[in-house]
Parts: sequence; C-alpha cells; structure tokens
Amino acid sequence: EESCDFVKEQTVDVESKHEFITETEEVKTTESEKEEKTKTTSRHKVVTKVKEYHWKVTVNYSLFAFPGNDPESGKIVLQSREASTVIVTTGGKQSPRPSKFIKKPIDVSLTWLLQNVSDQDSFNCNFSIDREATTCRTPRQNEEIFAAIAFFNKMTGWSYKVRNYMDRVASLTYTGGASPSVEPESHVDIHSINDDGLFVPVLPLFETPVEQSRGSNALTSSSDSITPSMLISLGEQRDNEEMSPLLPIEDINKFLSEQCRSLNSALKKLEDSFPPSSAQTLISAAEASLVLLAHHIDSIAEHYCNGVGYIEEM
Repeated sequence: EESCDFVKEQTVDVESKHEFITETEEVKTTESEKEEKTKTTSRHKVVTKVKEYHWKVTVNYSLFAFPGNDPESGKIVLQSREASTVIVTTGGKQSPRPSKFIKKPIDVSLTWLLQNVSDQDSFNCNFSIDREATTCRTPRQNEEIFAAIAFFNKMTGWSYKVRNYMDRVASLTYTGGASPSVEPESHVDIHSINDDGLFVPVLPLFETPVEQSRGSNALTSSSDSITPSMLISLGEQRDNEEMSPLLPIEDINKFLSEQCRSLNSALKKLEDSFPPSSAQTLISAAEASLVLLAHHIDSIAEHYCNGVGYIEEM
C-alpha cells in the first residue's frame, strides 16, 4: 500500500548555476604624476525565488504465507516494513503520486512444493516419477515433470513482479531535479543487485556407480552433510540407491549447504551496502534481500528446466 500526503508549502531562494563576472579598471594619478591602474572584479549570480510543495510518500508492504484461499486465515508473516520519504515538487500544488494506492497482491501457489516435502519435521524432499503410468513417455514427457516445470514457471513470474515492484518503490526516491532545496535520498541502486555469486544446487550430473560397503557409515556421512541452515534435505542414502547413476544424497546435501553459505555471504554484503531496515528509507537491506532472492529463484528455475531438457536429449 502506498500513500502520498501534503506536508507543507515554502518559498526558497535558488541560485543560478551560471556566474557573471564584471571587471572594473580604475586609473589614478599619484603625486609624482604617475598613473596607477587598479582592477576590481565582481562576481554575480542570479537568485530565483521558487515555491516548493513537500509531499510525504509512505510505502507499506508485507510478505506472508497462508493456507487455503483466505489470505487473512492463519497467515505467517515472513517480512513486513513501512517507510517513508519526502518528495518536493514545483510548478503547482498537484500531487506527484495518487493519494492512496493499493497494489493487487502478488501471489503464487506453493502447493506443489509442499506436496513434495514428505516429513514436516525434517523437511525431507520426496519427488519421484511414476514410470509405470501410461502418461510417462520420456524423462521430460510425464505428468510429474510437467507439474514441476509449471511450478517453476509460476515462481519465475512471481519473482519478476516482485522485482518490478521494488523498482517502482526505488523510483520514488528520485526527484528528477524538481526539488532545488532538497537532496535526493541517498541509496544504492537496486539494479546493481544480481545473483552471480550464488551457488545453484541444480545440476544434471550422473556418475558411474562404485560398489561401496553398506551399513551405518554411508548413513552417517549423509547425516553429517545436512546443516541446520538448509530449508530442506534429501534425507539419507537408501541401500537400493547405492548403485544408482545419480549423485549420492550426501553430495547433493553438500550442494544445498554450499547454496546456503553463498546466500548468507551475499545477504551480509547487502547489509553492509544498504541502510538497515530500521532506517526511514524506502529501499533498505530488507528490500535489497528480496530482490536478490527473486533473482536466485529465476536462476533455480532456469537451471531446473535446462537440466530436464539436457537429460531429455541424452
């Protein structure tokens, strides 16, 4: 939600950027009948009286998850923030923004993702393809992959809209030269944010299976690869999967751990570059983090769809 309220009207003196220089030469005759020349230099600037109109622009948003179709029923707020800035205009008392603007919610269904998390306590991922189904034709042409790609496409659309909205919020900090007495709000351009340094744990890799001893050692190494910062894990290696060409689960869990490490490092850099969320600036480290995560969602979706296509062509 955005609002724009009139604060005050004032008249200020604005100096011209151009300077006019006047030189005056004076000749005097001394007692010894000698002429002495003196020069006087005067510098002038044109000062214009400008009438300014100050407006307080406030932005209030909330990022939350909710079950079912009612957004107010059992919602879990993940991030929310309210901040404001002052916009100064000239040329007339006309509001630069609508007095109140409520944006249509940007939402996306997480049903598919949660359906593939088998254990609500350990958050183990449980995705598989029913190869016996009549609709299963190839690694790419089956109902499970169709649903997965549809989900990632929707997530890509959601992240794009989130970035666009943050661009809109950031644009409110610019005055476009219309406020001669007030400097624009200092900020780091959110367009400079990207996820180039983030590790994407989605890789279409296979390896030649090597016979290894069964037992507790494999389970222990798998468990040790799971870190508390991981949102989900793939559980532990099962005996019937030890000779699979897929990467061992403990290796994939290490990929997830590296993703978390690189993500935490990138978020820390944003905290050092942007104002804290407690500051009264429209763009803070909180909004910068959302933009970074939106970019990362795009990369994950792109890697997944490209990986599926790569396997299909093998």
